[in-house]
Amino acid sequence: MRAELAGWPLQEPWCLVEDPGIVDAELQREMPPGHRLYGRRCTAIARRDDCDDVLYWVDDPTAPVACVHLTFSKETDPFWPATTVYGSLDDWKAKDYLPSVEEWHS
Repeated sequence: MRAELAGWPLQEPWCLVEDPGIVDAELQREMPPGHRLYGRRCTAIARRDDCDDVLYWVDDPTAPVACVHLTFSKETDPFWPATTVYGSLDDWKAKDYLPSVEEWHS
């Protein structure tokens, strides 16, 4: 799935996650039961340099892409870490990526 971003240059403030293991483990540590992604396999593919947002591939065919704002705390409220799910990578690009790039460069 990471190949879908290959050859597509991410612009600031986004960059590829080179070693997803650490970021994946942090998401699993933070999620309480009842969280939207709890029990799902999630793999980090990109992150924002200016905040704690991370883009994940998710093993959910109805919402295979999620942007998660990591808190770096073990959460008990299923709302946290705040998560927005997308039906596709193109959906994320249109709704989250492009606006963040435009804001960064303005």
